[in-house]
Amino acid sequence: LLNLLLEVSGRMADCCLDDKPVDGDPRARYTNQWGTGMMNAPVANPMGCCAALLCPCPMSMYLRYLVLEKDVSKYVCCQGYYDIACHKAGRYGESSCPWVCMAVESLFCFSCSISSTRMTIMDTRNIMPDPCDNRLIRFSNMLQWLSCICNMLAMVMDEFDALASIIDFAADVVFTIISTCMQAQVHHEVTNHPRPANFGMMGTVTRIGAGGKEGTLPEQARMGAGGGGGGFCPSCGARGNGGRFCGSCGAPM
Repeated sequence: LLNLLLEVSGRMADCCLDDKPVDGDPRARYTNQWGTGMMNAPVANPMGCCAALLCPCPMSMYLRYLVLEKDVSKYVCCQGYYDIACHKAGRYGESSCPWVCMAVESLFCFSCSISSTRMTIMDTRNIMPDPCDNRLIRFSNMLQWLSCICNMLAMVMDEFDALASIIDFAADVVFTIISTCMQAQVHHEVTNHPRPANFGMMGTVTRIGAGGKEGTLPEQARMGAGGGGGGFCPSCGARGNGGRFCGSCGAPM
């Protein structure tokens, strides 16, 4: 069992050192880059880093609020990125009590919450995955898997109790660091580019939904959780006001 554990750990380590995007990831085709990588986020955004470290769940809610351009009517659970089987975003009362739903998401699904916020800002601003970010995220995932394996082995073999405790501690520390840097990175990006139009985005932006399904952001924004309202201007990227023409540049919506 120990040899098997070492072999699995070695393969997982090789995987986490790979800085390439996930195979078939449509975001690899994006052309813009992050203002700062996760590794440099604490230096580029120290206040955001401290806020994410000391108040991770409230910071997650605040970032989602900013990424949605301070319009909580666009909020659905994890922005629809984790729709699987019977779980479908928009069915949990988000339209009637978005802040309560957002708080529940941030508290009980924290990792999914910050990841979906990060994916939203990548899709709305055409930001490609950063190679170093890929390594950091994969390293954290590897420790989580390793912790799970060690804890399962500890259930049947007492010799693994100490190892499982050590790996658990290491995985928790790394996750805390990675999640803090991720939120600091997103905060830095949304502070410098509050709207897609501020990023120099022109035309239709591709959004990657649940299961890797592609769709244009204007189309999906118009659909929303309940099938109506909103949208983004295909010319300047401004949020629509429900009319036929953009209130910012006058272009047809």
